[in-house]
Amino acid sequence: MSIGLTEKNLTDLSQGFNKEKFGIYLRALELEDAETTHRWRNDEVYRRGVTSTTRFVSLATERKWIEQAVIDHQALNHLRFALVLKRNDEMIGMMQILDIDMVNRNAAFGIMIGTGKHRGIGYVIEAGYLLFEYCFLELGLERVSARVLEDNRSSRRMLEKFGLVLEGTFRNATYKGGRFRNIVEYSLIREQFMEQFERDKVRMQRENKE
Repeated sequence: MSIGLTEKNLTDLSQGFNKEKFGIYLRALELEDAETTHRWRNDEVYRRGVTSTTRFVSLATERKWIEQAVIDHQALNHLRFALVLKRNDEMIGMMQILDIDMVNRNAAFGIMIGTGKHRGIGYVIEAGYLLFEYCFLELGLERVSARVLEDNRSSRRMLEKFGLVLEGTFRNATYKGGRFRNIVEYSLIREQFMEQFERDKVRMQRENKE
């Protein structure tokens, strides 16, 4: 699964996180979201950034995809969430936890910000933190991974900022734009995230007392 990040101005993640100040929250996908997600899938920036071969999706197909996403969510096979602005409840993106393996405690993930006006201002950073917190503290996973195009430098920088480790390259793994392209895989394990989480918890407690 791909992670379609296009952030231009990367926040200094060493400063930590305070969820109370985040501009977004998560909710489950609803059937009514199909028209919004359909528009996003036809966005050229989105199509260029994902690892899958470019295809055009009809609204009917998108509605069926949402219906299946609801079923998968209930079965805990794949979890898909809407990223929503706190200030006006506008849906601006999606977060996905895929191929959940509760025996080995592994899963893949993906994040997308739907439109250009919401990219490059930090929402994907907040989404990433919420995703990892949910994976490690709610689902009890041990490892999460993401695959991105080798030449998708913005996605790779973002994954590395979060501390994900490059594990390997899948050569000529996808056909896009008239040529075969490499895909790289990154991963994050629970211990890495918990170190950051504990630092943030102490810092937020200190800030709340001030």
